Amino acid sequence: MTYWKDCELPDSCLFPDRYAILEAIHESASSSVYLAQDNTGKQKVAIKCFKPSAKGAYIREIAASFDLQHANLAGCVDTFYRTDGVACIVYEYLSGGSLANLLEGGKKLASATIFACLKDVLRALVYLHDRNCIHCDIKPQNILLRPNTEGGYEYVLADFGSVCFLREANENRNTAGTPAYIAPERIQVRGRLYFNSDLYSLGVSAFEMAMGRPLYEGSIEEINQAHLTEIPSLAMIESPALRDFIDYLLVKDPLRRLQTAALTLEFLDKVLKTDIPIEYSRKQQWHNSVPINANVKTLHCFDIAGQHFIALVYPNYIDVANTTLLHSQPIYRLFTDYPVQILNNVELAYATPSRINRLNLQTGSEYLQKEFLNNLHAWRVGSCSLVFSDAFYYFFESLDSKNSSCFRLGEYLFKSCLELVESNRFLTCDGNANNNVVLRDQFGQSLQVWRFDDPVVGLCYYQGIVLVVCINLKNAKYHSLWSFELGKTEKFLVSADDIRQVVCINGAVFWLSGTSTLMKCATDSKPQKVLAVAGEITMFAVSYEHSLVALAVKDDEKRIILNIIKIEQCHEIP
Repeated sequence: MTYWKDCELPDSCLFPDRYAILEAIHESASSSVYLAQDNTGKQKVAIKCFKPSAKGAYIREIAASFDLQHANLAGCVDTFYRTDGVACIVYEYLSGGSLANLLEGGKKLASATIFACLKDVLRALVYLHDRNCIHCDIKPQNILLRPNTEGGYEYVLADFGSVCFLREANENRNTAGTPAYIAPERIQVRGRLYFNSDLYSLGVSAFEMAMGRPLYEGSIEEINQAHLTEIPSLAMIESPALRDFIDYLLVKDPLRRLQTAALTLEFLDKVLKTDIPIEYSRKQQWHNSVPINANVKTLHCFDIAGQHFIALVYPNYIDVANTTLLHSQPIYRLFTDYPVQILNNVELAYATPSRINRLNLQTGSEYLQKEFLNNLHAWRVGSCSLVFSDAFYYFFESLDSKNSSCFRLGEYLFKSCLELVESNRFLTCDGNANNNVVLRDQFGQSLQVWRFDDPVVGLCYYQGIVLVVCINLKNAKYHSLWSFELGKTEKFLVSADDIRQVVCINGAVFWLSGTSTLMKCATDSKPQKVLAVAGEITMFAVSYEHSLVALAVKDDEKRIILNIIKIEQCHEIP
């Protein structure tokens, strides 16, 4: 067998006088790459010579690469035809080798190195995608290393021979790529090609950097099948932030994957930053008062041994901070765009595309509840069981025996609410307008049905009693609250209009009445007034044991101020 380093160099008279060929540095089925000296600038360059059978590859690559100008893309400096008619493209020479060289021998890279590589490649992809180009062949061999002045590397995306233009993507006419790194949608019959197909390939490369091995191995058919159906374990990736970031890149469904390189780069910036945009201040009328970023979507709060924790939910991530301490650093940053479940006064559960995790805020310990999930939609964790769903099926799993079952339930106007009850049973909502609450066993069989006039948007269970929140379809601010005991009929509790937000937590329903009054109804009581404030409440959260409330209130300057308040006493509404 002849290796490319042993190949005989072509006659120098085939090349323009400007270039002196030094050595062969790569050989493939379609091209040969040579290290050369550019005599005009006295710098080294890489000359890619396309074989006569690959004229189409030359035309595609030069069309994609000739006017690219980005620090993280290999720069094309010239193109010419040799005297024997062979087409050539001249690129800047990067002396650091490739990412594949760093990974030789199953080497794992440090998380800081992986993040630096991901950031540079994402910058390159933002530039490419803005020009309506999809790279189609992201892999370690095509990520080159440019030494920098600090002793490290800049990561540079190279090889534009597989680049697909948006027109071709829409017509499904591009089949180029490397099987080990190709996105699932490209494997399917007449599979579509998307900009975020590159993001999946980047996720495969990131997995290899973190684990020191390819994501999938075997024959081409086995690798293709794995890309389509097999969910990898990420449990051995030491950095939780890196693990969760890779999880989002490796989503099988392109419609649920991170959509653009620009959004993914913004997401990565959040991963790499640990600052929280809040500054602490004190106001006499509040226990705690904190200005927060207007991008916060929802809140959660915890009262742990006299210390107050707040979870600020942003798009794609959650920052958890201890508001009792006078600093602005989050103690945890969780990367998720799924709703968080509060399990008890110190513990929460959060999901990423393939995993459900439990986090103890008091000890900092994290526990993997479930992995190998695909296309996760809804989920609920209990003390002894877990129920979750994908796009088509529901799954019930006993955490003690590990017995599981799978069944299909319909979802119509609204996503179904889930609530676990004792004895391996759970509650769901179904019906044409999700207006039925159904008690089911672990196999999904219906045990009892309660029917309501309006869609159910909230469920809360505590010691045999269920609270149900319904929304009026004609007026989204009008809600009704019902209760029932398992095995018995429903009972109307209260109806209210001008409701802005509803929170169901640990046996009670809390809601905003108007813009300034917080109300509560527990399974064992009538509706009660918790508190009223002078300003406009934009969102709120209540701790698990109902001892603490967090209110986001607009001040006179239209800033959003987070107020942490102890709940001393509720007043029953006559």
